Amino acid sequence: MVNRGTAYIELSGNNEAIIEGCKGVLEYSDDAIHLNIGKNEVRFSGTDLVIRTYFNEQVIIEGNILTIDFS
Repeated sequence: MVNRGTAYIELSGNNEAIIEGCKGVLEYSDDAIHLNIGKNEVRFSGTDLVIRTYFNEQVIIEGNILTIDFS
């Protein structure tokens, strides 16, 4: 369970990321997905990136994830 104001990110190799606590999608393309995770933001960069699921503040990203940046 995610604490209020805190996001939870789980990686499965470099092919899948599960993010809980997402407040919104700031950018979405096949090479970058930028998410608002409350007090911070996270950006996934790579190739063939897709949002497979976005429901109830949970996002599942699939593709070839090369980098993850927090701000």
